[in-house]
Amino acid sequence: MKTSLFIILFSLIVLPGFSQTKNPKIDELTDEQIVQFYEKAQESGMTESQIEKAALSRGYTPSDIAKMKDRIAKVKANQKNTSDDKDNTNSTGRTLPNDLSKKKTDTPAKNKNDEQDDQDNEQNPDKSLNISKLKSNKDKKDSLLTEKPEMPKKVKVFGSNLFNNETLTFEPNLRIATPKSYQLGPDDELNVDIFGDVLDNYKLKVSPEGTVKVLNLSPIYVNGLTVDAASERIIGRLRQLYQGLNHPGSGASAQVTLGNVRSIKVTLTGEVKYPGTYTLSSLATVFNALYFSGGPSENGSFRNIKVIRDNKVVRVLDLYDFLLRADQKDNIRLQDQDIIRVSDYETRVEFEGEVKRPMIFEVQKGENLKDVLRFAGGFTDKAYTYTIGLKRNTSRELKLINITQDEVNTFIPQNGDKYAIGAIIERYENKVEIKGSVFRPGEYAIENGLSTVKELIRKAEGVKEDAFLNRAIITRRKENYDPEIIAFDLGKLLRGEVKDIPLIREDVITITAIGRLREIRTVTISGEVNREGTFDYIDGMTVGDLIIKSGGLLMGQVSLNFSSPAE
Repeated sequence: MKTSLFIILFSLIVLPGFSQTKNPKIDELTDEQIVQFYEKAQESGMTESQIEKAALSRGYTPSDIAKMKDRIAKVKANQKNTSDDKDNTNSTGRTLPNDLSKKKTDTPAKNKNDEQDDQDNEQNPDKSLNISKLKSNKDKKDSLLTEKPEMPKKVKVFGSNLFNNETLTFEPNLRIATPKSYQLGPDDELNVDIFGDVLDNYKLKVSPEGTVKVLNLSPIYVNGLTVDAASERIIGRLRQLYQGLNHPGSGASAQVTLGNVRSIKVTLTGEVKYPGTYTLSSLATVFNALYFSGGPSENGSFRNIKVIRDNKVVRVLDLYDFLLRADQKDNIRLQDQDIIRVSDYETRVEFEGEVKRPMIFEVQKGENLKDVLRFAGGFTDKAYTYTIGLKRNTSRELKLINITQDEVNTFIPQNGDKYAIGAIIERYENKVEIKGSVFRPGEYAIENGLSTVKELIRKAEGVKEDAFLNRAIITRRKENYDPEIIAFDLGKLLRGEVKDIPLIREDVITITAIGRLREIRTVTISGEVNREGTFDYIDGMTVGDLIIKSGGLLMGQVSLNFSSPAE
């Protein structure tokens, strides 16, 4: 409302501290002062015109009034944005506890010298620049003196980056309906809404004894109950205060929902990066706990993670189900005092070469090489799949094994196996080529109906009219891959007078044009012509023809009669 925009001007006139002093300048007021004056002046009953007259009588100008309008509009806009942010954050009425653990990281801690340097840098920026230069020069000298050979790149374990990804936190979603299996515990908060003929609301917090208290009713035990079971128990007790609650025709109904959630303690042990006890939300799952602890360590298993509750294993988690199929069936919700134990890996194998994921993979009992190839994403487009090379550790030394295609489905990997997938050879097993004076030169495949020279020429749409038929050649590779030349009479071959020649892979047939066998014949013209130079000689060419080819005589030169010999 416009009136609200001028209320603050009234406050500047009538509020204590301003009525007896000089008028404060609009630009000197802080946002906090404007908010304070605005809230107090809202109780005023003055109209907009009265406020303007009062402000003008105190010496304020119309421009001051316009400035005040802008300041109030900006303050109200900021308040609205802040309110909207809070509404978006807490739209579910449910928040996480404040005592949750933070994710562990590998960031190295600063030593005392570094901390002292930081303090000095803040106090003296110029000193900071000098120190940084000295450190840079010192680091360069040290690197030259202690330079070491480059270490080979370490092969990654499949799944090792899952819990080090900052964009993947596995945090529980508070904007979903309460899971039916969720069990209440101390510090959980329940919202009880009563509506209909009677309107009321209660926020009940579960006590350490597992009970909630409503007015003067006796404590209601809800610890370990689901929200539905606790709702029935609470509403049943509320009927002592609201008769017929939730009964047809009573006119009064009630609904119990979960509000703020409690925190739980979960212990991670075994081969995890940061073992210990973590404080998590009661909606947290196994993945959430593993994320906070950094996931399995270098020797930890990704396929044998046990959730222990009351000294019993309630679930065994295989992370490959999630990594390969996004299956979270074993990612169960945790309870207070649960223990997560990451076992040591038993069998790991490595793939290198032409697979889509050249990494280290964990293998369980009963899985074969085909299963592990599926973990690696399968072969690439250029993989040599005829045989797979394997380096295997024995009790005394290494052993080489060649695995054929037929053995892949039954071959059982062992711990430490290293599989090398090679690439196919860049040559063809059935390619032949024809070049020269044919209508369709190019590469062709040896196949049924194309296995001899005559059949290849026919496939190339035949020889051209200028083909030299007395001789053609085949360039062929011997068994030791040395080249050899095989010559044949092309004309007799095409007429069927000699036996056709079988083709073998990588044969190259060359059919020469007659023109390429002749000596190059040229004529040269120079002098008073438009275009001097050398031209190809053609049978029957005359001097006149050559002058015409050179663009004719220059202007002013004697004209010639280029009549034909018949004339």
